[in-house]
This record gives sequence, structure tokens and C-alpha cells, in this order.
Amino acid sequence: MDKIKKAFILGAGYGTRLRPLTDRTPKPLLAVRGRPLIFHILDSLIGAGVEEFFINTHHLAGCYEDFFKEGSYLGRPVCLLHEQVLLDTGGGLKNLVGRIGCSEPIIVHNGDIFLTSPLEAFVKAALSEDSSDGTLLLRSGGKSKNVGICGKDVVDLRFKRGVAFEKTAQFTGVFAAKPSMLRAFLEYGEDVFSSVDVFLKILACGGKLSAYFMDDGIWSDIGTLDEYMKLK
Repeated sequence: MDKIKKAFILGAGYGTRLRPLTDRTPKPLLAVRGRPLIFHILDSLIGAGVEEFFINTHHLAGCYEDFFKEGSYLGRPVCLLHEQVLLDTGGGLKNLVGRIGCSEPIIVHNGDIFLTSPLEAFVKAALSEDSSDGTLLLRSGGKSKNVGICGKDVVDLRFKRGVAFEKTAQFTGVFAAKPSMLRAFLEYGEDVFSSVDVFLKILACGGKLSAYFMDDGIWSDIGTLDEYMKLK
């Protein structure tokens, strides 16, 4: 396999810190540099070879239905998965995997991330890591450097494991999940949980998470009004 054909975009959050902007518009649909943020994300993923998209919805779900009335974007199918109860990042992926299975790798991309660096090299690296359950896209700098790294591997997240590491990194909100990781999500004992919970469980069970650094270009989490206004 030379590319990852499917991507899951997390679009179900409330965007509380961006109110009042998100009172009527979901955060991923806000305009960034003249276009909805989600269009930037979709374009980036298409450039990396993705052919099919899944987006989870909850808050203002009808807005997504208006955006994707034809069920596609630039000829690629877009499937909206409405969550009656907000499932968090991990629960959302578990819900998707329960529908489509674990046979193919998936790129997971937070819906509130603006990233200008091309993703092709990240995807190629993720596919080349034969012994890894998945690959996290990281940056060397950032306000939340809470991912512990040893060599080319992730060994801790949010300092939960208390293990030794060589350096810390910022998680970008983008990762590539291989079938073994997807099975770990599907088998996780809860329905509402963070993706980090599964990452930590994989590590605790002897699995491997690869680290891929991408320090060029712009990366921004538009979680606050200040961050959003810097990009707008």
C-alpha cells in the first residue's frame, strides 16, 4: 500500500472558547483566509492521497449537511456521522471503526487545526513503519509540549506513564492509525473517551507509536478567539 485512502475529521465539538462565533457555525466551518477551515483540511488530505472522508458531527450538525449536500467534496465522497451524544475524540473514531471495520489505515485530523505543510511525507513515513501501530504528527515547539519522545518513538503522553524520555514535543492533532490501532479503539471498554487514552493503552501493552516531526509551515489550533484572529 502506497497511500492512505480514508480520513476521519473530528468536527463534533462545541467550540466553546470561540463563542459567540460558534453559536451559529461549527468551528471547522469558520472562515480562515477566505475559505472554511474544513476546506483547507480536505485539500491537504487530498494532496496526500486521501480519496474518502468521514466527518463526525454533533453541535450544529445541520450546517455540515448544508456544506456537503451532494455528499462529496471535489468528487471525493464525504460521509457525515452524527453523534446524538458527544463521544470525544476516541469515541468518535471507535464509532467510525465499528461501521467501516479495521482493514485499512486511516488518517485522523482534528477539525480545528490549520496546517500549511504538505502531508505526503508524513503519510509515506507512517506507511513505512512496519512495526508501528500508528504515527503521531508532532512539532518541536509549541505551548503544550507534553509528548515524550525517545529516538523515533512516542513513549509517553501528558506525562501519564512516568517513563524516561529524551525530549518533548507538541501533538498536532493529526495521526495515522494502522489496523492494529483501529482494533485497539474498537476494543476499548468505554464509548466516550479521548484518543490519548488508547495511545497510552497501546504503549502499556507493549505496542509502538512512531513520532514524525513537521516543523515547517504554519500550524495553529484555532481553539481561542486570539488564535483565530491571528489567522483570519
